[in-house]
Amino acid sequence: MNATQSIPVVLIHGLWMRTWWLGVLAWRLRCRGLVVHLWRYQSWRARLDDSAAQLAAYCQELGVPAVHIVGHSLGGLVAVTMLAKHPSIQCPRLVMIGSPYGGSCSAQALMQWPGGGWCLGRSIREWLSQTPPLLRSQTQLGVISGVWGVGLGRLLAPNLSQPHDGVVSLEETRVVGAQDTFQHASSHMSLIFSAPVAQQCANFLEHGVFAPVVT
Repeated sequence: MNATQSIPVVLIHGLWMRTWWLGVLAWRLRCRGLVVHLWRYQSWRARLDDSAAQLAAYCQELGVPAVHIVGHSLGGLVAVTMLAKHPSIQCPRLVMIGSPYGGSCSAQALMQWPGGGWCLGRSIREWLSQTPPLLRSQTQLGVISGVWGVGLGRLLAPNLSQPHDGVVSLEETRVVGAQDTFQHASSHMSLIFSAPVAQQCANFLEHGVFAPVVT
């Protein structure tokens, strides 16, 4: 195990999900020699700042100098919020998978439906109402986006810009200052089950860049 692999990785699930959804991704990262922890939170009920505080407390409880973080969808937004509000947590590398950092046309469309805001939960509504926090300069960010447009979002928001993953558009995942980006022909949900996505995630955690795609 090299120095990079000795830094534990915290996986964070998205909205309406539980840790077991990330089981395949966790297994693939562990096969690469990474130490992986799955963190659970109330993705629908909790406030964004509360989840960020709980994530910071969890990272501190691990008793290590630093952690890498991988967040899917809302999980990536919780991670960015935590890093902005809890500077004592050291995170050399963060991977956001399908996270709508730049807003969500699908979520905005759902909020126009009766009960749509309730379905989205507090965290997403709070994220959409604020200016996204800036990324730490000392944290290397890798952004993974899906470009296979199959999902509920295309029904809720027919004007969702192309390409998209069926829920989040490629443009919505962009983050100024990201170290590297990678796009894969996956839907929003299938991103976390994709072997190539897992391999690229591990490569970024180990080296700070995504592997070149062989065509």
